[in-house]
Amino acid sequence: AAGARIEDAAVVTDATMRTGVEGLWCAGDAAFAVNASAGRHLRVEHWGEALRQGAVAGRNLAGSAATWDDVPGFWSTIGHRTLKQAAWGDGWDEVR
Repeated sequence: AAGARIEDAAVVTDATMRTGVEGLWCAGDAAFAVNASAGRHLRVEHWGEALRQGAVAGRNLAGSAATWDDVPGFWSTIGHRTLKQAAWGDGWDEVR
């Protein structure tokens, strides 16, 4: 209803978390954001990226220049083992 472009069931943003609508920013699970390091839009649904994207939006809203350029990652502990991944989410080199 706000007029933002929606793609991949999320709000499209640039790497600063700005949408195409004046005054509207988006971060976290709802964002389909440009990742400056990847050079393309990514949709990442992990709380760590929501925090990082929110910090980027906040810095920009406060007048600083910031872009989302971290390599997305997550971890999960299962029993005594911890699984960690840092990747763009659409490919891999090795599975162990």
